[in-house]
Amino acid sequence: MSVKSEDSRSKSRPSLCVVGMGYIGLPTALVFTEQLPNVVGVDTSLTKVASLREAESPILENGVQDKLSTAVKSGRLKFSTEIVSAENYIIAVPTPLNEDNTVNMEFVETVVDSIAPVLHGDELIIIESTSPPGTTARMREKLMKLRPDLEFEGSDRPTVNLAYCPERVLPGAILEELRTNSRIVGGDSPSAIARASQLYSKIAASEVLETDTKTAELTKLAENAFRDVNIAFANEISMVADAIGSDSSEVIRLANRHPRVNVLQPGPGVGGHCIAVDPWFIVEAAPEHARVIQAARRANDAKTDWVVEKILEDVEDQGWSELNVIGLTFKADVDDLRLSPSIRAVHQLASRAPQLAIYIYDPYVEEVPDELGALPNIKFCAARADLAPQSVTAFLVPHKDEVDRLTSNPDEKILDFTGTLNRKR
Repeated sequence: MSVKSEDSRSKSRPSLCVVGMGYIGLPTALVFTEQLPNVVGVDTSLTKVASLREAESPILENGVQDKLSTAVKSGRLKFSTEIVSAENYIIAVPTPLNEDNTVNMEFVETVVDSIAPVLHGDELIIIESTSPPGTTARMREKLMKLRPDLEFEGSDRPTVNLAYCPERVLPGAILEELRTNSRIVGGDSPSAIARASQLYSKIAASEVLETDTKTAELTKLAENAFRDVNIAFANEISMVADAIGSDSSEVIRLANRHPRVNVLQPGPGVGGHCIAVDPWFIVEAAPEHARVIQAARRANDAKTDWVVEKILEDVEDQGWSELNVIGLTFKADVDDLRLSPSIRAVHQLASRAPQLAIYIYDPYVEEVPDELGALPNIKFCAARADLAPQSVTAFLVPHKDEVDRLTSNPDEKILDFTGTLNRKR
């Protein structure tokens, strides 16, 4: 990422520079634009920045397109491929996993390297990217080496403050939840905590919870690991019920009548940018103590393989030559395909059963994902009417409209891996 040459001491510099225009960074920039006069969104993708400058949202998220159009038209939000000198920075870039399930911090480190040259003191740098415990402290040390002429924490001179402030939002309701959900502010000095709290108080209608950076980093991971563990329990119950010839939906329905039990609904696995990834950060930090967390992660990955095996068994037993699949996104009612277990399941099915014609449809997906495009027996359907008639349907993602359509036709042959249809019928 390059650095924009400008007078860093200019009084006209932006109030906020948000780095990373994805599912978190763009909505965050939009929300702050309503409170700050001059916000810059930065992304390395030339194509994405060009689209954003034309007020075309790269993500499908409730309310984003309308707010983007307003923000661009007003001039309060601008976009760049270059880091600019600003009063505040929010880093919202991906932190993906390596093949060995260790975290890849390359994107965060690159951003920090790019911010360093434009600092002149008295800035606030916030890391929102999900990060292992100790990341903020390591980035502070990195900046201290890059800019030994500046002060970092604990000085009466103009000081660069670092904070860790993770989001806790739900795809489909990101704009709303950025305002209404409580916000954790992690800082290792009173000034860092105070500055970050003041910034988020401009947009947060709920509590701003103050703590140290390491606690904030682990809390974010704990939240998503908690959800992963609970999903793993539901997925394992669904497999156990199938093994003994019981209805998992009925088991879960009855169990949830207990006043202190709330079993979640099973699915074909876990995907997305948080729950399928973040628990591994905890495992990496303390593998000898994160035994349940690691087991849950492996259980949810194994659920996808189980779904594939169940479908292949039915294909062989029934002699099917065609299969419809509904749902490709990682969860219902969003367009997000990141780490989707449904895509992984379809890829395995197509590879292991090349004689099987697989018709796939998702109302939120406009074209076949790259991972599936090269497989000759996959037929991507732009409309539901293009699915194979009179064929069995594997239901992998409970998009609301699709649930309603399927439940209206009780004679349709359905392999339901979401537990949704049995509850509705």
